[in-house]
Amino acid sequence: MQLQGRKRKRLLNIKPKFPSRSQLNQQVSLSFLHLYNCTRNSAAYDFIQLYAQQCRLFFQHREVAHWQAQQYDKCIDGLPQNHIAILIDYSMNFSHIHLEEVAGEHWAHAQTTLVPVVVYKNINGKVEAHSRIYMSNDLNHSNKMVQFILEDTTKKEQTLNPDLAKLHIWSDGCGGQLKNRYQCYWLTYKLGNVRVRHNFFQSCHGKGPSDSEGAVVKSYLRRLTFVFNKRINTSKEAYDWCAVAKEGERLRNPQHKGQKKRHTIMSRSFTFVHNGDVDHLSTPDLKPVEGIKSHFCFTGASGSQGELEFTERSCYEDASCFEFETSKCNHTRYTGPCVKDLDMQENTNATPTTRAAFQTLAKKVKKAVKQNTNVVIRLRADDGYFCLAKATGKVRKLTSSEIDKQAKQLLATNHLVDVVFVWQYAEEATGSSSASKQYTLEAERCDQLREFCQCKMQHMSVYKACCIREPIGFKLKVPDDGVRLRRGKRAHGSEKQMKKLAYVMPAGLRQNIDNNLDPVGVEFE
Repeated sequence: MQLQGRKRKRLLNIKPKFPSRSQLNQQVSLSFLHLYNCTRNSAAYDFIQLYAQQCRLFFQHREVAHWQAQQYDKCIDGLPQNHIAILIDYSMNFSHIHLEEVAGEHWAHAQTTLVPVVVYKNINGKVEAHSRIYMSNDLNHSNKMVQFILEDTTKKEQTLNPDLAKLHIWSDGCGGQLKNRYQCYWLTYKLGNVRVRHNFFQSCHGKGPSDSEGAVVKSYLRRLTFVFNKRINTSKEAYDWCAVAKEGERLRNPQHKGQKKRHTIMSRSFTFVHNGDVDHLSTPDLKPVEGIKSHFCFTGASGSQGELEFTERSCYEDASCFEFETSKCNHTRYTGPCVKDLDMQENTNATPTTRAAFQTLAKKVKKAVKQNTNVVIRLRADDGYFCLAKATGKVRKLTSSEIDKQAKQLLATNHLVDVVFVWQYAEEATGSSSASKQYTLEAERCDQLREFCQCKMQHMSVYKACCIREPIGFKLKVPDDGVRLRRGKRAHGSEKQMKKLAYVMPAGLRQNIDNNLDPVGVEFE
């Protein structure tokens, strides 16, 4: 059956939608099946020309991916003594679940950050792979965590080999964690006499032995939970099961019966990073590195601060390549010319900047906080580290109303500051552990500030909006006795007749709060 009219014309006026070069460099999404209407018809020859033009980008991407994977193998196979190669990548967080959990716990699991680091080193002429697993209750997957782990790994390797001279790092190209200006600046100065080169795999081609190491650890912990019914509630308990417990002996010392291969893990060690050990907020003020997306090999030029050199591709074909002597490399037609950036700093002091992060949070606060939204308030006073509260309305600026005048007096500020009025939850300890705390609200409340009213009902509090932290809009659980009380509300009366509304905090919520509170000394508006 032939198509007629508009339907036939619409089907003929289509052509493939190809991604641009920038889209290929960022996410390499080759979705050739997306179609859109065009304004002209063309012959098949014209379509082939367009297809060939766009496919050059794909084949270039494919060539870089294969080259980087090939050089990674050559870097490991030809690794000299006093050199080490490191493969690092974030693994997906491990969620602490157990067999007896209720349905509500699914949305507030405690989690553990896993960062597997595979270290390759030449021992008596043979290259061996050793795994170092970093576990933490700090859920901020920032570049500062990567730098902390790399520094710690290098120090431990220097303890084993004081003559360590070169460090070859391999990883994927995640911009937020690894491939950014801060990591490039770190390469140039942080490790002193040890020169560092960071090699990146092509986008979407960064899977490797580090991902397998993360799966091994999570499979071991899952087996403890589901087969042996061990309850692992916190990140520290997960670390103890891996690094200390007798059950983890085979995990720490794997036994290999077959022939050793390139990536065979000879040993595993575990390190725990406490929340607060890594300062995620203080970052140097650096200018962008031009061409960072299209280059895959970055080297600290001379170990001095701010001197960086980089090439389009990595090269480990010659002995000079392992010594970072780019000028002696005979394969520049594959790697491209060496680009030098001798001044990465925007200013000589490289001042830490935290304002940008807080401005981003302020935008989210204004958009997300509404009436009855649960929020976390960062306290500046000595009576607590943080408090939980329920917002009475949106974030707003102070006006000339009576209650706003009282708020100005309390905050010692003017009308230009964004504030939020809240009902503050009261903490009540119901047991010896911190997990047994209950958070209560009075059923009867007064719409006045507590400093200006003498009645015995619960009063509102006012805080600057800049004191609000994530998570925003979380839910608290009703304790078991509260559930029983509310189920029997016909006998005991309605909720409005109850004196207090009591809630408990899920384990994952407390961990989320701890990971989003800034250091005590940080002040901002």
